[in-house]
Amino acid sequence: MRRGFPRPEDAVDLKIDVLDKEYSTHIEARTVAVSIRLAAWAVKTTATGPDLVEELVNEIQQDTMERNYVFASKYVSLFFPNSNLPIMDSRAEDMVNSHLGSPEWKGPKEYHIFYQRITTLRQTANLTCDFAELDKYLWIAGSFWAYVGGVKVCKWVSGRFEKYDGPQSDPTLATLLGKA
Repeated sequence: MRRGFPRPEDAVDLKIDVLDKEYSTHIEARTVAVSIRLAAWAVKTTATGPDLVEELVNEIQQDTMERNYVFASKYVSLFFPNSNLPIMDSRAEDMVNSHLGSPEWKGPKEYHIFYQRITTLRQTANLTCDFAELDKYLWIAGSFWAYVGGVKVCKWVSGRFEKYDGPQSDPTLATLLGKA
């Protein structure tokens, strides 16, 4: 989609729909006003780094009445060229906090805290992967531990988890989970 509509302000309705349907970003209150607001913001913003996500959260909150970091971080990560920012969702947050032994943080500058923590995790673990690669691990591992804890996860992931019977049954998954 980035190739077909390279500018963040292009095809906003379509991008919102894709994020909501494919990534469960929960923009239930999506209206024409949100699309117009997001397109106008994308053209005028000068923010960079974590401020870009925080600014988008504040911008769409005016219409959605919620602080949707999942949507904002995915929109910026997928549709802003050269953004190189991590996607913040519950699985990623849970795993970063678990790895660092940090308490959950909900409050002002929530994305800034997440960005600081994920950067600390990358440095502490001497990781050389980019945020996109790390996001895959965080989501899969977070989904696995949620599944083990009895939380429903998407069908195509839970099917693989159901078959997991230790490292020998799925070496790739075991490696992702740090159990190889």
